[in-house]
Amino acid sequence: MKDDETTIDTAEFCPECAHWRAEGDRFCPHCGRALNGPATAAPHHNSLLHSAAVACALIVAAGLLFSLVYLVFDLGTLFAAAETISFHFSLYVGTYLCRLSGLSGTALDCYIVLLLIIELLCLFVAVRLFIKGFRRGEKTRSEDATERTGLTAGCTILAVSLLLSYIYFIIAAMYGYIPDTSWTDAYTNEQMYILLANAGTWEELTDRVLYIGVPMMIVAFVYRRDKKGWQYLFGGFGMSRTAVIFILFSSVMFGLAHLNGWGWTKVPDAMIAGLLFGYVYVQYGLYASILMHTANDVMLTVIQNTIGSGTAALLILAVCTLGLLTLIYWVLKPRKDVLNIQQMPWFPAKLEGSVGARWSREQ
Repeated sequence: MKDDETTIDTAEFCPECAHWRAEGDRFCPHCGRALNGPATAAPHHNSLLHSAAVACALIVAAGLLFSLVYLVFDLGTLFAAAETISFHFSLYVGTYLCRLSGLSGTALDCYIVLLLIIELLCLFVAVRLFIKGFRRGEKTRSEDATERTGLTAGCTILAVSLLLSYIYFIIAAMYGYIPDTSWTDAYTNEQMYILLANAGTWEELTDRVLYIGVPMMIVAFVYRRDKKGWQYLFGGFGMSRTAVIFILFSSVMFGLAHLNGWGWTKVPDAMIAGLLFGYVYVQYGLYASILMHTANDVMLTVIQNTIGSGTAALLILAVCTLGLLTLIYWVLKPRKDVLNIQQMPWFPAKLEGSVGARWSREQ
């Protein structure tokens, strides 16, 4: 297909056009194409939301890249800090803490390097799919192609999550409820970097893969006889009623896991974050939820301790402002295919294609 052609093979780009045409919509909310007559592209409007979403993606990606690269160049200090830390893999089942195993010495140093490699790879995949979506958006004149990449969606959802967290904690503080952060006083900055980098990956494996991906995989094997059911572990399979149930369960478990150490004040905030992390995992993939979680835990801490609290405050202000714009848009124009649970299938159809193709299906 030539770049200057406006006629588009709908089946090549979007799997949802037929559904929304049947619903009577004029344009597909998934890809933005006109649904009446020939499959032509919807007009491209440079909306405020589109600009805000792209800006949010670029700001968070740049901030996270700086933070991870800083940690890579500071590996010697991290290794030294690792020698004085008691590190264990832990799994929370509700409020019960199950210590699985511990690491120390060279094994812990290798694990730190592995964490940074995984998180940099997730950022690389996100940026690559963002560029692919941007190019497709220019080609089809559809902003959704850019907005619905894992990077853009994850970063805007993260912005909303941070905004809601600050609002929640301000209201809670007005009534005298403040989360207990005294446990952090026992750690140096470098030790906290290790713990936070671990949380971004490990908690996604335990709270998203274990509580959402594994049950979806089991249902796929039993109910669908799906030989590719193992791919559910990597997320990106799309929303369904079954997925919603597991997302809710995962968010509750994620919230209760923060009770020990943080106190009850943190639990509702963590549950909301768990809902958003779970949605990103299901809709966009494991790489996007790891990216979002790592940015939430690592980015602001590293920037505040390296560049300064003033820069961190400006970053928070910028991200929360973009989150407010996104939240207003969600209220004014909710996404039907996410909120209308009654129209969702109970379980997705058998998986087709590769994990990589599934991660990029939203484009």
